[in-house]
Parts: sequence; structure tokens; C-alpha cells
Amino acid sequence: KYIGKTIKLSHANKTPDRTGHENLASEQVLHKLNALKPMNLWLYEFANRLFDARVSFLKTGIYQRPEKKPMPEMSCTCTRLIIYCPGGELDFWVSKEAPAGYEESFWNYLQQLGVKIPNKTGSTFQLEFPTF
Repeated sequence: KYIGKTIKLSHANKTPDRTGHENLASEQVLHKLNALKPMNLWLYEFANRLFDARVSFLKTGIYQRPEKKPMPEMSCTCTRLIIYCPGGELDFWVSKEAPAGYEESFWNYLQQLGVKIPNKTGSTFQLEFPTF
């Protein structure tokens, strides 16, 4: 598919019928990822309202701030490489890309925030992504 005359938009169709591989994520991992949907949907809807407000500003010259609905109740603290949801579906996840010492820095940061640190021997899960 081409956009304009010189930019080609590529899209890889990676459905199971095209790749020959089934979804390798376990039901447990899928269930845990579903815990993040409320925040994802909130961010998506707000981004759409913000985009529409900016387009309207370009057309009319009048900026009308988009409505900011209340955020969903979430008990998670996360960075790009760590997700921590105490007692929730997600519990604790550390990316394999996290450098040495990153997890310890995260726990130190939580202590500075006054978050009670649980026993770190609790349940931890890793997201395993298939490589093709």
C-alpha cells in the first residue's frame, strides 16, 4: 500500500493462518495482560480526544481542551522495563532487556515513594514472545 507517491507503508500480516504458528502466549499470560486493558483504553480514548482538539484548533484557530475523564482504578507502578501490580492479576514482571541492577533500583525507588515492599520471592512471571 502506498501513501502519496513515494512512501510505501508496509504491513506484515501475522495471523496464525499465514504464519502457520498458533498464539504461543499461555492463558495465564493473556489473563494477566487483560488486567492492563482499562488503562490502555483510557489512554487511547484520551489521545483520540486530544488529537481531535488539535485538528479543530488548526481548522478554527480556537483551542478547546478535551474532556479528561477519570482514570481507571489501577494499583500498578511501572517503567518501560518493569510492571508491578501488588496483589493484582499482573503481580510483577521484569523485561529480559532490563540491565543489571535495574530491578534493585526499582525497589529502591518504591521505598522512596513509601510503598511497602513485599517479599520478593512471591510470584513472578515472564512474558515469553515466540521467535520465528
